Amino acid sequence: MSSVTAFLASFIAILIGAAAGVILKRSLQAGLLDTGSKEAIRLATGFLATLAALVIGLMIASAKNSFDSQNTNVRQLGTNAVLVDQMLTKYGPEAKTARTLLRETIPSATARIWRENIGKGAEPSFIISETAERFYNAVEKPQAL
Repeated sequence: MSSVTAFLASFIAILIGAAAGVILKRSLQAGLLDTGSKEAIRLATGFLATLAALVIGLMIASAKNSFDSQNTNVRQLGTNAVLVDQMLTKYGPEAKTARTLLRETIPSATARIWRENIGKGAEPSFIISETAERFYNAVEKPQAL
């Protein structure tokens, strides 16, 4: 179940419960309920409101955890890319092709990290792109001395 579906389901359930409470309050006469019944209804209403707030809070925390995880992955990818670029710089001008391919590979890898939790079908979580394959080959290619 996606987070949007869970949010809509809980929102609709809360809305239906509130509407049912308003309808029941209008249909019951105030003189028919004794003070004990009124207090029980107040306690049940408070409990349900607290439960609804807890569910919404947990959904917000889950969304934040997901965002933080993806943000950490993107930051780690950026850090590794900078380190690899600096390493390739030390190899001199013969590594220029590999550095260019590295810079072409990063945007697609970043986009893949951000969309990995969307769940669009049964596609594999990691596919090596053509640019990434060319980068690997450029790094592994033996240089003439």
